[in-house]
Amino acid sequence: MKNCPNCNTANEDQSAFCSNCGQSLQDTAVKSAAPENAAPACDAAPAEKIQAETVEVASEPAKSPLDTVLGYAKKYAKFIVAGVAALLVIIIAVNLFTPAKFDLLEHSMSYVRNDDATLILFDGKDAVRVDERVYPSANASQTACIYTTDDDTLYFVKLGNKKPTKIADDVSGAYFALNGDCVMYYVETDDGKDLYVTELGKSPKKVDSDVQSAAVSPDGKTVVYQKDDEHYVYNGKSSSLDISREASVELVSDGAKYIYYTRSGATYILKNKKNEVKLGDGVTPVMLNRDYSECLYTKDGSTYLSVNGKDGEKLVSDGSAYLYPGNMRRLPRTLIGGIIRTSDKGLYRVGKNQDKTTKIGPRNAYPTMAEDGESIGYYKSSSIYRQTNLKKEVDEPKALNRDYDVNDVAYSSDLKKIYFTDNSDDLYYVNGNGKPKKITYDVTDIYAGLSDGEFFVIKDNELYYSKNGSDLKKVSGLNGDFDSISVKAKHIIVETDEAYYRCTSGNKFKKICDK
Repeated sequence: MKNCPNCNTANEDQSAFCSNCGQSLQDTAVKSAAPENAAPACDAAPAEKIQAETVEVASEPAKSPLDTVLGYAKKYAKFIVAGVAALLVIIIAVNLFTPAKFDLLEHSMSYVRNDDATLILFDGKDAVRVDERVYPSANASQTACIYTTDDDTLYFVKLGNKKPTKIADDVSGAYFALNGDCVMYYVETDDGKDLYVTELGKSPKKVDSDVQSAAVSPDGKTVVYQKDDEHYVYNGKSSSLDISREASVELVSDGAKYIYYTRSGATYILKNKKNEVKLGDGVTPVMLNRDYSECLYTKDGSTYLSVNGKDGEKLVSDGSAYLYPGNMRRLPRTLIGGIIRTSDKGLYRVGKNQDKTTKIGPRNAYPTMAEDGESIGYYKSSSIYRQTNLKKEVDEPKALNRDYDVNDVAYSSDLKKIYFTDNSDDLYYVNGNGKPKKITYDVTDIYAGLSDGEFFVIKDNELYYSKNGSDLKKVSGLNGDFDSISVKAKHIIVETDEAYYRCTSGNKFKKICDK
């Protein structure tokens, strides 16, 4: 299994995108596709190790699918949830000369487990207890989750629910559609697998029996599936789809306007169920936009953009990763106008082709994007930079610091407040364009808190709090030796060797449960 670096969902080894949130699972040269202040999703760990786990999903798998089209924690899920195994991933702006805007998470779901139970939390509150070690997977808005128990019963929990609700028995796999609360799942029978779709809380609809594989659209109303080596489209009723038996369908748009699949190592797009375009052999997914009409991918060491089901146009002669805020909720409308970081050549603003793609930043930079998508922060060599003009290259961007040999950086959501450490592990604070202020020494990790200006740091394996450059204050309310911290959109989970704790504002922690 392969765990997502963004939401920690377990995915099949061959997946290129997270089935839950759409994050690319391919190795990239980008230090962090999510902002560098995002806390690692608490260990998805081996069964004997219990970690706080938080599932953050961007609404249509945001960061999303192409290895499964094709194909900034630890755990083994019994089944993959959320948005059909991966394929390409995501993003699009309003027009060619406007940076991409992002829908941000308004809620966050997480769960913690001990030997006796799993506690599911929405926004860090109202924990729902499940008397088993289960692996919940959230929808894109983080307002609902699904999970299976040891006896293969599928349940869901929604924000505000007091207890789980049963969906079906004998479930072997379940997937959230990328948009909303629709779930596609398989039921094991003596004759094979029956395929169902359901909107949470409503009666399930059977798609077909003895199904081999399937992919569901973002709105949950369209399913493409394979049965007896033939492919079908379901929109309330089933009809045959004229593609090769050897095709492996990975992703389908609403109404099946765009269908992505692989065959014999190559990736294809089928537009309007009849026009097939080969993207190429050895394609690696990067991102998809909201309606899947745009696909960013790499091939033969270069980055390409396919628009409206057409053959891809080369953007840069290098591999790349797409930048977006770490708390992005769903795919942007368009990828055009967004920012990519290449493996070696620098930062670029995406155009429709190579001639219209503009270099805006240096090579070997490690960028983070502001929540509004209008600026980026990055560090290179010994300096930290903030760049607000994302339409053209800045000859000499203003450095916020000089000669500090930057080791680690954490940013506020607007990038105006920055904590960083140098190679001596000294901690500094920068406000706007001000001069760096030294706070303390021997700091190993930095995390942005829930509000701008709030930061947590690890010093001597203890957790401390600082706001707007204030002296460190040791976090109170925690018992035991500090183990990990996971910062989500609306809450923070801290693990010690004795218990799990939650914080929903500032630095006030409350015990969730013992380990």
